[in-house]
Amino acid sequence: MNHLIIQRMNMKRLVPLALVLLVAACSRPEQSASGDPAGAAAENGGLIVEAPSGVAPLLSGACNIEAVDGVVVQDMNPIAVKGRQFPVAGWLIDEVGGDAPSELVVRIASQSGDGRVWQHKVVPAIERPDVQQAHGGAAGALKSGFSSEIDASALDAGTYRLTLSYRRGGQSVVCDNGRAVILK
Repeated sequence: MNHLIIQRMNMKRLVPLALVLLVAACSRPEQSASGDPAGAAAENGGLIVEAPSGVAPLLSGACNIEAVDGVVVQDMNPIAVKGRQFPVAGWLIDEVGGDAPSELVVRIASQSGDGRVWQHKVVPAIERPDVQQAHGGAAGALKSGFSSEIDASALDAGTYRLTLSYRRGGQSVVCDNGRAVILK
């Protein structure tokens, strides 16, 4: 009899603990091999809700999203894209290293306030002698250009901010030159 009472008491303690652990395990964002939740989304190319890391990203001004949907960007007005698949082109340089990162992410962030961000991996590989010259002739700046087709078919209609992001060591670096698109 005493054995059953002790067993029930242990179960009463373990059930809440098991529920807490189960909820915690289910609510963690998917992580990439590097342990970065945003990196997992970039690897999978999916729509994610970014979890605040508590660490503000470094900001960079060494980038430009120059063309969206075949339109050369002239100002800060959002561009109404023709369809749910559209090209994005530009360049990015890591200001510290003076070269293009081996990989970057085009972030498409919902402006509706819901925190949703879609990420698309890009590898800078297009030669940009103009960018190289503007950055003191740095050899690593030559292949800083990129062009990629964005598939936004999973996104709702609305306005989305376009930024570029990459990793420098363990720190996220974000470059935002004010670009936005309108999806209908």
